[in-house]
Amino acid sequence: MRIWSYFIIKKEVKMKKSFLIAVSCVLFSVWGCSMVQGGEGHLKGREIVEKGEAVTIKGTLKENGEEWAVVAGDKTYNVHFGKEDYREEQGVKLEEGKAVTIEGKIVGNDVAVCVLNMDGKTTRFRKKDGRPMWAGRGHGKGGKGEGKGKGKGEKGGCGESDCDK
Repeated sequence: MRIWSYFIIKKEVKMKKSFLIAVSCVLFSVWGCSMVQGGEGHLKGREIVEKGEAVTIKGTLKENGEEWAVVAGDKTYNVHFGKEDYREEQGVKLEEGKAVTIEGKIVGNDVAVCVLNMDGKTTRFRKKDGRPMWAGRGHGKGGKGEGKGKGKGEKGGCGESDCDK
């Protein structure tokens, strides 16, 4: 009887180890996939500007909780305006259903806004080199003149045709 108990206990321990290894593999795989798939969904505006392609989107604003999107035809784009304080200083009041034209950079369904046209008013959010208009104004870490530029501006940026109108 003792021998059977030993084998049963050993088999249970082995099964528990196998189960823990399997669960660990599944959790690691899920985490890895979420990093790959969700990575672009969580890009910041500066990353979109650096990696993205120039785009002009005409559509209507849609509120997504704390975020904003633009619906253009059958596509919905996540819109990255940047600092809310800057929007408010510029008098930009976002309202669901408002018609907008956005010039910016796009990666997947994420758009970093360079220029917003709404209600007959044009508001610039990014400079030609892609830096936000609010950068270097002494807000937060770094302060005026201590930002990280792109040097010659060869890669990234909003470009003259995208933002400098």
